[in-house]
Amino acid sequence: MDVTEVTLQQYEMFRNSSAPAANRSIEPLNQGDPPNHPALGINYLSAENYAKWAGKMIPTEAEWEKAARGSEGFRYPWGNGRPVFHRERTPGEVGPVAEYRTDKSPYGIFDLAGNAKEWCADWYDPKAYEAFRNRTDVVKNDKGPRRSGGAPIRVVKGTSPDWSVWGREGISIADQVPNLGFRCVLRSSEKPAPKTEK
Repeated sequence: MDVTEVTLQQYEMFRNSSAPAANRSIEPLNQGDPPNHPALGINYLSAENYAKWAGKMIPTEAEWEKAARGSEGFRYPWGNGRPVFHRERTPGEVGPVAEYRTDKSPYGIFDLAGNAKEWCADWYDPKAYEAFRNRTDVVKNDKGPRRSGGAPIRVVKGTSPDWSVWGREGISIADQVPNLGFRCVLRSSEKPAPKTEK
């Protein structure tokens, strides 16, 4: 998974590229901010276009939460203790990526508790956790509901008012939300490489 949210500088490289989807992707709402700030106000379709251009994907909610909570299932990326930042910080405040060095997960990923909210690939269902809890099979990297329940709404993470990482909400894929950004994930091939003859 990307160590930081996609920055304005990275997103502009995509928009200035010759990729066919680049000219169909929207301009960030925070276009005038410094280049090391997350690209904000990017709708889901434009985030997905960027991810494909970069050879990556938008993470599932399960991937995002695993990256944030680690193998121990922490409440916060830094563990279960209270947040300790180098200066006062409020939830929803957006600034440069990786500015708060203690907002780092066990995997070295920054800004999963704070900074921008982030898109996930899952369709949003407010009862998804309840449905997951009632399953009896072993689930690895659950991809959430297979389709939207009507309106095209995707999961957004990084929304808790107390920094905990299990907060979630649903936002329409066409919406441009001023404090919503994204990051990407690179998945290894799920199919084994073909054997070669010697």
